[in-house]
Amino acid sequence: MGSYPLSALPFDIGFILLALALFRYAGILGLLLKMLRKPRIDVLLYVAAVSLLLSVGVHVYASATLISKLGSADAASFDVIYTQAMFFRNLSLSCLVLSGVLSAAIGWIYYRWISR
Repeated sequence: MGSYPLSALPFDIGFILLALALFRYAGILGLLLKMLRKPRIDVLLYVAAVSLLLSVGVHVYASATLISKLGSADAASFDVIYTQAMFFRNLSLSCLVLSGVLSAAIGWIYYRWISR
């Protein structure tokens, strides 16, 4: 495993804390939905939190192993490493977008239920 860039550390710590906050939010929302006798949509928040943790894990992997290899790669292996790095970065961003969309959708649905 290569060296991990310290510039990515605040990103990773922040998103881990956000995932922990999403787990807490899902737990509280589950209790509120139980009191309101509404369907359990809080499970999607757990999916969002796991997706966020997966995003961080993939980002750490891509940053620590693949991006650090690009500087010392020869011309023959540069394209392969770059393609792998971009795949993992895109996967990380896709998980991040999924987490955000699920969180926003659940918040919007809950707001609609309680504002009636």
